Amino acid sequence: MSGVKLTPRMLQVANLVPEGAAVADVGCDHAYVSIYLCQMRNCRKVLAMDVRTGPLEIAARNVAEAGLADRIELRLSDGLAKVEPGEIDTVVLAGMGGLLMMDILKSGKAVVAEVDTLVLQPQSDIPTVRRFVHEIGFAIQREAMLWDDEKPYFMMQCGRGTSETWTEVEYAYGKGLLENKDEGLHTYLKKEKQTQIQIMERLSKEQSARAMERMQELKHCVWLNEKALAYFE
Repeated sequence: MSGVKLTPRMLQVANLVPEGAAVADVGCDHAYVSIYLCQMRNCRKVLAMDVRTGPLEIAARNVAEAGLADRIELRLSDGLAKVEPGEIDTVVLAGMGGLLMMDILKSGKAVVAEVDTLVLQPQSDIPTVRRFVHEIGFAIQREAMLWDDEKPYFMMQCGRGTSETWTEVEYAYGKGLLENKDEGLHTYLKKEKQTQIQIMERLSKEQSARAMERMQELKHCVWLNEKALAYFE
């Protein structure tokens, strides 16, 4: 295996990992990201971990074929359970729900307390993940957003830092993305607003209490969206 080919999403995630890091790749699947981190990011050590034996068996073959068995160690692990504090300095969590991601970081708090960097790509509850990162003593240093196969993905590199206070709109869409007028985010915001308005139009024809409650929620979402769009004016 001379070089792995990653999807645009996973390539962006991998490139947020500091060069030369010692990494826990949680939910490594077939270890393509782990291999890339050694080949292209010069990571000195990677713990490629998954909770499933099947993917780890394939990962082991891929690691051996790449000639990286001396730098990539495979572990059957539920989250960070099989990592000792101080073994690694960077945690990568990608392609999973935000609430699950937060549970993994909470359960592995002894490990997290010893790392310098978190690279996160939550599939859901992204504003909640941003708030959580700040609550556990990390600052969001870099943010990225891209469209892969017509789906939007948000990712962040987090490092040790003082607690930050962001506005609601910054937590909703990412302070760095807004300040940098990220074009991918701009497209996302316009699509999101269109969808929100269409749903509100349908709800306006209903009289149920739940429909009215949902309408109020959506009005707030549209307000947040418009606050974000103002960054691009």
